[in-house]
Amino acid sequence: MHGQISKFLSAARLLGKLLIIPAALVLIGIGVYYRLFPVTYNISVPNARLYDQVVLFNLKASLKNTINAKYSYIPENERAKILNSEFSRAISEHPERIADARKEFAEKNANKFFKFYLLEADSYYYLHLTENILSTGKISDKVEDGQYFDPLMKAPNGEWRKIELHPYIGAFIYKLLSSVKKDIPLDACVAVTPIILFILVTALFLIVESALNIPKMIIFISGFFFVLSPIFLQRSSFGWYDTDSYNVLFLLLAILPLLNTDFDTRNKRTFIKVLCAAAAGSLYSLFWQGWTLLASFIILFFAVLLIKRILTRNNPLNILFVFVSFMLSVALFSMIALGPAGLRHSLNDIRDIFAEFLFIKINPWPDILLTVGELKVPTLERIAYSLGNMFFFIVSLMGFIFCVTKRSRSVSHGERTNENYLLIAVFYLLAFILSKTAQRFIIFLLPAAALTFSVGLTEMIFLLQKLSASLPLPRIARSGKFVYFLCLLPLVFLLKFPLICGYVVAVTQRPIFNVVWEKAMNDLRTLTEEDAIINSWWPPGHFIKAIADRRVTFDGATINSPEAYWMATFLLSPDQDEALGILRMLNLSGNKAADFLTNEKHMPLSKAVSLIKKVVALRTKDAEIEARKYLNEYDTQKLLTLTHDTPPESYCFLYDEMAEDAIGFLYVKNWDFDKLEKINVSKKAALMKGHLFWRGSENNVETIWSIAGGFAYIGKESRPSKRQGDVISFDNGVIYNTKLREILISNLENKVSGIPQSISFLDNGLYVRKNFPNWSLKLSVLLTGNPDNPTSCIVAPTDITTSMLFRLYYLEGRGLNHFEKFSVSSNPAFKTKIIIYKIKWD
Repeated sequence: MHGQISKFLSAARLLGKLLIIPAALVLIGIGVYYRLFPVTYNISVPNARLYDQVVLFNLKASLKNTINAKYSYIPENERAKILNSEFSRAISEHPERIADARKEFAEKNANKFFKFYLLEADSYYYLHLTENILSTGKISDKVEDGQYFDPLMKAPNGEWRKIELHPYIGAFIYKLLSSVKKDIPLDACVAVTPIILFILVTALFLIVESALNIPKMIIFISGFFFVLSPIFLQRSSFGWYDTDSYNVLFLLLAILPLLNTDFDTRNKRTFIKVLCAAAAGSLYSLFWQGWTLLASFIILFFAVLLIKRILTRNNPLNILFVFVSFMLSVALFSMIALGPAGLRHSLNDIRDIFAEFLFIKINPWPDILLTVGELKVPTLERIAYSLGNMFFFIVSLMGFIFCVTKRSRSVSHGERTNENYLLIAVFYLLAFILSKTAQRFIIFLLPAAALTFSVGLTEMIFLLQKLSASLPLPRIARSGKFVYFLCLLPLVFLLKFPLICGYVVAVTQRPIFNVVWEKAMNDLRTLTEEDAIINSWWPPGHFIKAIADRRVTFDGATINSPEAYWMATFLLSPDQDEALGILRMLNLSGNKAADFLTNEKHMPLSKAVSLIKKVVALRTKDAEIEARKYLNEYDTQKLLTLTHDTPPESYCFLYDEMAEDAIGFLYVKNWDFDKLEKINVSKKAALMKGHLFWRGSENNVETIWSIAGGFAYIGKESRPSKRQGDVISFDNGVIYNTKLREILISNLENKVSGIPQSISFLDNGLYVRKNFPNWSLKLSVLLTGNPDNPTSCIVAPTDITTSMLFRLYYLEGRGLNHFEKFSVSSNPAFKTKIIIYKIKWD
């Protein structure tokens, strides 16, 4: 019996070795299958619920028009009751008509509603650059020192950006695929790019695992978690035409040559491997601006290894020589890749990023990154579930501990294996610190976590084998092979969890861009001047550049620019003249007025911003008088040329999420420059005492928010729930008296009750704001529709409810004479509404 089991285990082990290639194909096949969901499932498979929503919405709209015409003499709340009754009756009594309408609608609109779009905004940034390459043969008309000039960014000045190879990769794939099928669309070709990168990354990961001498079955299990990791699955799905996959690819590519290296300077292979690692790090510089992360990781590894060799007196000069060789190689290769000036620009960018993320010096302008979901500081739980699940995270953490503490069991390659462990441990530690600064950076931790996960499983199984061998058990139960395969059984069962998690992530990979956005972009491209400037918040910037081919104030690539502060101030301004003045300055010169006052006149930024706000709200003559209080005649005229000339044709672009998530604008608009300057001084003093600040610290995040007055509340749009005479109750707890124009908030969010500061509404086309002197809550209410029969209300800080943003979006610009409605695109099925206004400067 024992012999038969031993033969079976030996045969199973041999089979495992033979099946490594099919296993790799299985992993890649599963990964590709899930990554194709955006087009094979989410887009091409009809969504019955969406069709039903549209048909039922149209039915209710038709009934509403009929009832309003027939019963115009009765109160609106009574008409609403009749509408609900008729709507319910139509659904219950005529289901066949609903089914026929749904079928007809589906046949006519399938292509319209389920057209494929790229998955996120940055994909359109690279799509725009790829189109430039294919149409002109170059990324831009102006290229120098490793940078290209984009005239559509940061209008009206344009922006110099570091050249990246990613759009060239997309262009190459397009040429390759179009040679097979000539009429293939460009967006379909670039959408394939992340799938190709995923396959390369997965193959490289399996090679690295094999180089670590990880057992084949554990490689397969670890690979399963790796390819279906939520953070990786999301950022390498079909249509995610971004640079995330390169971050994993080049990290693994740099690790591979350093594995199983003795770092003996007498061995030529040592220098070849070091040169390969340096080349990978330098090539990385052509794909991501934070490329020195990889070089820093390897440098840190060599530094730790050098200290270890010094302490153990194990020929540290070898490591020192290899260390210096690597640094010189990286410097040389990156200079070749970027050019001397390009390398200088890249290092300056990295220095600024490093300072921002460690909070060594707080950016003088608001840190917009804190308002971006994927750049918020993640919790440990968020990190764990972004990687896969808590089991994967805990085992990977245990593997990290093994890498730090465990000595190799290998006799022939003991020192090399220990240094492999050290390499992975340093990689994991640095990646974990980086991932704690922003959610997006969790992807750097994934390859390190997958490697330590493999080490953790291997070491735990070894400990169980050792334990079983020491116990008084039957001989077969003490067999290492038996224990190994016994441990693998529950692990194979656990593979269902990444499959489930991967499915959940895959079905949510739907594009932000849809038919509503496409219509708005077409309106801008066909109905506006070529040099027009589109003013909006950063998310639609890449859409506007790539699809509408128009200039934008700022976008996702220039998110942390001063223009963001001025846009937020415009959006939340309660005064039309001030708002118009800010837009005029932005569209004339961007932030040059502030640069002039701070750089040339050496005025503190807090005073410069204050002066600009005063000047832009005034007419030219009055502005000149105000500016002369601080500047001489020459400097006053120079400032006014930046703030008071006539700008190009300009538009204001608003969409639903801007209004619904307006709390971020309040953070930016309320930025206290005086307080910031004091904090920066105190931080310098703290740094001199050895205190380090970094972005992953909750105290630092709270410090940044405190500069803008702390966190605030903004409610969702709420509908009336019932009416009794003159009193209307809303779903959110707002109680409104239509006759007295008074309002009470009752149990808002199950937390607060009281009287707001004010109420705003339109009365016969005129904007009215009523203040309540006996207010008890630092909140206000905006009513939409007729004040006698409001259609909805929103509870938010007064700065928001009275702002240009809310007046333009919820009140659709009524009562404002400098904003002419240009285009409205909406569709309730997509829960998307876009309003574009043309700015009237006169």
